[in-house]
Amino acid sequence: MGSSPPPLPKTLAHLRASLPSYLTTTNAHIAHTNRLLSRTSTLDKTLLTVSYTLHLLHSVLARTPRLSLSRFTTSLTPLTALFDDFRVFLRLWGLLEIYSWGVSTYLTPPGDGVVRAVTWGQVVACALYQGLENGAYLAEKGVLGWKKERVARVWVWSGRAWCAYVALELARLGYEWRELRGQDAGRRRRKIGGPEERQLAEGEKGVVGKGELELRMDKVEDERLKERWGKWYREFGVNVAYAPMTVHYSLENGFLGEGAIGGLGTLVGALSIGQAWNETA
Repeated sequence: MGSSPPPLPKTLAHLRASLPSYLTTTNAHIAHTNRLLSRTSTLDKTLLTVSYTLHLLHSVLARTPRLSLSRFTTSLTPLTALFDDFRVFLRLWGLLEIYSWGVSTYLTPPGDGVVRAVTWGQVVACALYQGLENGAYLAEKGVLGWKKERVARVWVWSGRAWCAYVALELARLGYEWRELRGQDAGRRRRKIGGPEERQLAEGEKGVVGKGELELRMDKVEDERLKERWGKWYREFGVNVAYAPMTVHYSLENGFLGEGAIGGLGTLVGALSIGQAWNETA
């Protein structure tokens, strides 16, 4: 009779045993990434993060004497340009989404007059921004026969429309901050002498049951308020980072360098990519 094959080394046996689990986990991450890159909204956030990170990396490496002439540093310039160009190309259809936003706002306008006015201002600003950007982009590609001077002016006015949108968004966030602070204050006032104390003071079963229900409702409201605050801080951070960039692109010569633009954009990406990942979970 032949002898049995020698046993596998412990390390190799462990790798073989853990391979199915590893493949399953890897496949789940790849599928999640594919969903992230398959939706236009989350794809743009992903490309934004990569693009601005590359700008920041290029700026840092270009300032490092030992690395500034390396082939990797040189290749970053066309790579970032490719990402930037692709992002603008994807936005060519953005006017359709803005149109739907405008129709939705008209059919179901916000009940608050301030929010309604700000929303309409943002719709107009976004429509101008997207329309002007589309024109400038197509002219640069030779689709429209505009002169370079006109293209440059259109890019600047597109940046100004973007700047107007961000300013309105910051105004909306300021108005929402007052509302959230008011809700926080109201929650604190209602919790003084709240359901817990009433349960101790009242011995009837019905009252206790009502107090427990109110406790559960309070917990749900607290979670909702916490989520709203989380969203508010994220949106505020994004728009504060965008603000100097919009002013930069609103000027003919700008005032920010590649490093500043890359840093601010990377901050926007860091605040946005997590939400995009959760949206495609």
